Amino acid sequence: MYDKIIYGKVINKSKRLEASGSLMYADSDVSFTGTGTFTNTYEGITYEGIATYSLNLKKGWNFVYMIGEDYTETATKITSKIKITTSDPGGLKWYLEKDFKALFW
Repeated sequence: MYDKIIYGKVINKSKRLEASGSLMYADSDVSFTGTGTFTNTYEGITYEGIATYSLNLKKGWNFVYMIGEDYTETATKITSKIKITTSDPGGLKWYLEKDFKALFW
């Protein structure tokens, strides 16, 4: 049986993923900042998002964190704002995917 491993934390009342971590490889030291946006409509629901990047990668493997900063949901629209950074937000734990999903249902 295969199961993914998730590094994250869920602490807000709606049990949304507040932060997660993943590995990213860089072939040299690099730093960059920026902002990206997206809008998509699927089955009558509009998804809008803003991602702010602030990464300081060193050559080799780096932990990169995605931190949820804002989330709103209505019957026809979901809006989210996230920060993607190399600064550890703290409080993350390792979970098997099946155990992590159990937190949501």
